[in-house]
Amino acid sequence: MFRCRNHRLIILGVVSLFSLSILSIGCGRPKPRPIRHSKGLGVSFEWKAENRCSDHSPEIIVEGIPPGTIRLDVTMTDMDQKSFPHGGGSVKCNRSKRKVIPAGALRDYRGPCPPKSKHRYRIVVSCVNDRGRIIASGETMRACCD
Repeated sequence: MFRCRNHRLIILGVVSLFSLSILSIGCGRPKPRPIRHSKGLGVSFEWKAENRCSDHSPEIIVEGIPPGTIRLDVTMTDMDQKSFPHGGGSVKCNRSKRKVIPAGALRDYRGPCPPKSKHRYRIVVSCVNDRGRIIASGETMRACCD
């Protein structure tokens, strides 16, 4: 083929680089990991009669919201019956470090209505930036309904 051994090494190197670039084309970028704020959010709420067995969400207080947050995403999970979808919702967030999510503000919320005994409910609030990335999150848990 070639008389010079160096040309073979160069061609082999070019072919190897070309092969690696072809292999990496379909792989795509790895999904970015959520950025976590150094301090967790403070999340608190209290159950009221209108929150039981209804779609009227409780007032939720969120503290320690990091700069860059434009939206708060809220989800509720029944820790004793995780398969039941309680949903949650999203609310816009201003530049404040503290936000009171008004009672009834969560559109996709389904309130607690356990069949027999108390259940434990976890509310998770995530701070989302303008790129759609979670930059902080916090949670709290409360039992409900005898």
